[in-house]
Amino acid sequence: MEGVCGSRILLAQGYTLLLAPASYAINASLYPKLSFDPIKDFSPISLVSSSPFILVVPTSVPVSSVQELIAFAKSKPGRLNYASGGTSGQLAAELFRSMAGISIVNVPCKSSAMAIPDLLGGRVSMMFSAPPAALPLVNTGRRRALGVSGLKRLIAAPEIPTISESGVAGYEVDSWSGLLAPAATPKKIISKLNAEVSNTMKLPDVRDRLPPLGVEAKTTTAEQFATYLEAEITKWAKIIRETGVRPE
Repeated sequence: MEGVCGSRILLAQGYTLLLAPASYAINASLYPKLSFDPIKDFSPISLVSSSPFILVVPTSVPVSSVQELIAFAKSKPGRLNYASGGTSGQLAAELFRSMAGISIVNVPCKSSAMAIPDLLGGRVSMMFSAPPAALPLVNTGRRRALGVSGLKRLIAAPEIPTISESGVAGYEVDSWSGLLAPAATPKKIISKLNAEVSNTMKLPDVRDRLPPLGVEAKTTTAEQFATYLEAEITKWAKIIRETGVRPE
């Protein structure tokens, strides 16, 4: 944003902004004693980007689709596991477990990068991985991609179906980012910043670089982002309550 003239002026006037990741909505329930209110203390400006996870398995797991994975897991309840290198990946797997009606076990890892050797070695059965980490290994045949967690297929890998279209209807998990301002920010400033975000994300240098990484530029109105943020907080609060997930 600082590369856009209008935004530089606004930031110079003392407007501090927060580029919030998807964990912003998750943390609202994961950490009940936050020092701030994620809704009341901030003014949404716009979504900025969205990226799904890719559900991947080692080649040693004898499945080639989401439906085959579900059937395989049901034939071996509690014997399959998944690697999680962070809370977002863990919650994506837990939502999948719940909606697919299967029993799988979490294997916590300190990071997604540290989980990859276990996946490649067949010590874990599956993982929800970010596209930049997953696609190179999928393209070289070292991992098998079964589905993407968003509702749309990836431009960078259109051959991978969505999990929702593969038998788990309505399944959706996106790793998004969005811009927020302090709650007291005047509405005219929010509108100006929203316009700057929209213009910036349309620039060729931005628009063309994101899809190969599995990322989509995704802007909204401030009101749409506010509605989306509240829905994300409600969604993950329910999953965290039902699964008992705790910070890793």
